[in-house]
Amino acid sequence: NLHQPNVYYDNTGTTQLSSAIYSLISGAKIDIYSLKADYEQPFSKGTLGFGIKSSYVQSDNNFELYNLISTVNLVDALDTTKSNQFNYKEYINAGYINYNRNWKDVQLQLGIRAENTQSIGKSYPIKSNGMINYFNFQQFKRSYTNFFPSVSVTFIKNPMMNWNIAAGRRVDRPNYQDLNPFEFKLDEYTFRKGNTELVPQYSYNVSVTNTYKNKLTSKISYSLINDLLGQIVDTIDRSKNFLTVKNIAQQKLLSLFESFQYQHKWYTGYFYANIFYTSFKADFGGGNRIIDTKIISYIAGMRNSFKLTKGWTAELSAIFNSPTYVGTIKSYSRSWMDIGLQKIVLNGRGNFKFSLTDVLFTNIDKGYSAFAGQSGHYSYKRESRQFKINFNYRFGNKQIKVAPNRTSGSEEEIKRSQNEGG
Repeated sequence: NLHQPNVYYDNTGTTQLSSAIYSLISGAKIDIYSLKADYEQPFSKGTLGFGIKSSYVQSDNNFELYNLISTVNLVDALDTTKSNQFNYKEYINAGYINYNRNWKDVQLQLGIRAENTQSIGKSYPIKSNGMINYFNFQQFKRSYTNFFPSVSVTFIKNPMMNWNIAAGRRVDRPNYQDLNPFEFKLDEYTFRKGNTELVPQYSYNVSVTNTYKNKLTSKISYSLINDLLGQIVDTIDRSKNFLTVKNIAQQKLLSLFESFQYQHKWYTGYFYANIFYTSFKADFGGGNRIIDTKIISYIAGMRNSFKLTKGWTAELSAIFNSPTYVGTIKSYSRSWMDIGLQKIVLNGRGNFKFSLTDVLFTNIDKGYSAFAGQSGHYSYKRESRQFKINFNYRFGNKQIKVAPNRTSGSEEEIKRSQNEGG
């Protein structure tokens, strides 16, 4: 439920010339159902695994925009030209088979996954009385089947060093809200809209990894991504722009990752850096609607743990992100630091943890976009500095073996519903 006043003044900033005041009500309900099963058995001196997964997602999105027509009586009028109901359904059925085998110095993993996806989206207008017009709608349908092979070979030269070579193909699907075609007004000159023409992005990945003494890890990888999902800032005339997600042609990504873990008595440290070269091109037509970017970026971070007296542990972590491109938007560098303090209590069964995130309040998104003859700068400050108190207590027998971690069948779908997918 958003209230958005836009007030215009003369060049002195004292005399009001006009105003446009809106109220937006936007609700989304996403139902996720999934079924996942895995099976393994010995086969030909190795292990053969099978698995299936089926998921069904239904998303209902209601968007209503009201214009304030009386500032005295606060009377709102529903704008039916800028309101809609968007429903989306998606079915994914997948199956996989993989084979693992270990020799004296070599470990082999082979696998292939097949997926069939059926989806349909419908956008309905809303009547002046607020009811949905189910007899007049626009829709899109998708149906596709894909195969995703993978291979991984690990060479164990000796206990102190091993090499891994891996290759595979993967898919990343658009978030559900990015498919909603309606326009969400950010201000009088900027709005956000979804794109019903989005298709998944597919990547081909190759990597070589070296691990030395289980402390130093070096990894070089290359990815070729087709139909890259990226956010762009586009224009509809010289005075207005909008944010949307599009499939931005092809991206090439070359990265080098280094990490080091150090432990000595009361101190444990983990340090890492990821340097990557990114390039992608796209031409949306119209002369200046071209994207051609190349950039070298990096991420560096560390996590430190200090064992203090009487069961206390102190923690400090920090991350630095260099400038990088996301579609047409170039984000500036940003960094942040977190600290924490933990105390073991109740004979090791419980612990208190006190933490403060983004201590210096520097985790601020800033950047700019230059596309289609228009440039814009943005700054976005989230509630990143938070003080947290946690208490954990473990019941039952300490000797019972902890069950291995397993991912749920709906993990990927939940990320897409929270705009964390892709």
